[in-house]
Parts: sequence; C-alpha cells; structure tokens
Amino acid sequence: MTLSCQSLSSPILIRTTTTLHHFPFPATIPSNLSATGGRRLLGSFILRARGKELVLGNPSVTVEKGKYSYDVETLINKLSSLPPRGSIARCLDTFKNKLSLNDFALVFKEFAHRGDWQRSLRLFKYMQRQIWCKPNEHIYTIMIGVLGREGLLDKAYEIFDEMPSHGVPRSVFSFTSIINAYGRNGQFETALELLERMKKEKVQPSILTYNTVINACARAGMNGRVVKFVCRNAA
Repeated sequence: MTLSCQSLSSPILIRTTTTLHHFPFPATIPSNLSATGGRRLLGSFILRARGKELVLGNPSVTVEKGKYSYDVETLINKLSSLPPRGSIARCLDTFKNKLSLNDFALVFKEFAHRGDWQRSLRLFKYMQRQIWCKPNEHIYTIMIGVLGREGLLDKAYEIFDEMPSHGVPRSVFSFTSIINAYGRNGQFETALELLERMKKEKVQPSILTYNTVINACARAGMNGRVVKFVCRNAA
C-alpha cells in the first residue's frame, strides 16, 4: 500500500495495489446448459479487484468542463464545495424541477468515480424525502453499487431492503447490484442466498446475475463443484 499526502487543500489519496486473480473453470459444460449460455457463463475468467481511491475532504475539486450539461456540472461543483454540515436542500433549491432522474444518475456516477460515497449518500437521502426527484430503481442500483465498492455492506443492504417501502419495486438490476456488492467483498454465501431470494420473489436472474455469482465464487476460492451448481441454476 502506498500513501501519498499533499497540502491540506489537496485530497489525501490512499490507493491499494490492484490484484489479479485467475480462476480456471471446468472445461465441461453441464448437459442442461446450452452451448451459447455455457460459453457466456464458463471459461477462464480473469478477475480484477479494483484498486480503491479514497478522497478525504476535497472542496476544491471541480468537474471537467463540457463533460456534462451546464445544470449537472453546476450541481456537481456546488455539492463538491459543500461543507460536511452544509445544507443539501439549499444547494438544490435553484435546480428544483429542472433536473431529471437521468441527470441525477450522472451526478451519482461522478461521485462514485471519485469514491465519494458520503456526498452520494447525503444526496440520496435528500432525494428520498422529495417528490420532484424521488429516486427510481436506477438511482437505487447506482447507490447500492457505490456503497458495495466501499465495502459498506450494511448500508448497501439497508437501501436495497427499503425499496418496497418507498414504492420502488426491485427487479433484476437492483438484485444483481446487491449480489455484486456482497460477492466483491468475499461474501459468497450471502450472494447465493440473495440469488435464491431473487427467485422466490419471481425475479428472473440474467446472465449478468449468474456471472456476478460466479465471480463471487472465484473471489471466495470456491471449487469447481460450486461453480457447476451455479451454472445448473442458469439453465
């Protein structure tokens, strides 16, 4: 691990070394899985654990000019300069009914790229209390992914679990996002339990869902028999 410290006005970056894992899967495709599906699910996966970059306090960061629309760019810059106890509501006053949920999705993705989950979560909680920008499943899925990448599984699950109470039905996208959150953090058993829960709730897993579980299996060092079990469920 390397630690680089700059002046107090600059961000403190903590970066962990990216690791490479190679997990060989069984060469034989289960008989009840189609050849096309088998090729997509099996084979030799190369899994890269994404290096984390944690930004601690960086009010001077501004978004690249021209990357987003004027309103999205302005909102990102305002939120970036907002102090820890600053008012999200005041920050968004001038944008009320001007931004779409797709615009907000871009804001979340920008902060996710920076590793700034705190601002993302504060914005998300504000949106949950509003009518004009109430989060849809796409926003929930992004937020679950942001927290999962930071290893904040309790917070990620809390957001996933409360979706129905906020009138947001869960589909394959939010289920796959929470499965990936647990899988990337080595919690294969929980990822598999969520896969079973998904089926019980009559949500059909996708190829991406099964690939996500297989990747979780690889990270957990599970053997080929478990991989075959997952593949049988993909039939």
